[in-house]
Amino acid sequence: MTSNFVELRSKIEKYKDKLVEQAEELCDKHRPEVSRAGLHNLLALANSTLSVKEIQNFVKYQMGRRTKGDDWFRNNFGENLVSELNKIKTEYNVGEDKDFYIALVRLFIGYVLRYAQYLEKRGAL
Repeated sequence: MTSNFVELRSKIEKYKDKLVEQAEELCDKHRPEVSRAGLHNLLALANSTLSVKEIQNFVKYQMGRRTKGDDWFRNNFGENLVSELNKIKTEYNVGEDKDFYIALVRLFIGYVLRYAQYLEKRGAL
């Protein structure tokens, strides 16, 4: 392993708990009315791109579609998700480190997906 990889992993580890809390807060405040498949598609895109703007564009596209079972607009979930992705860049001192930024975004989306699943099974959605 290179020292850059180890350094990146170390930086990421510092913020995992905060990202989990941020994801849970987003879901608690803006109850996602998005199918599990919709969130899995979002995570798949996040894991296949280096562009946070592309991820945000996907969310906006989904908001425009409003298909049955997938209402990214309901409870302002989609808009707030896009905002949270922007906040990650400033709140976590990302600067110009794109690898760090996309790694945090990928984790955040994964935590959103997991917590939304929990809320759905608990009957809170």
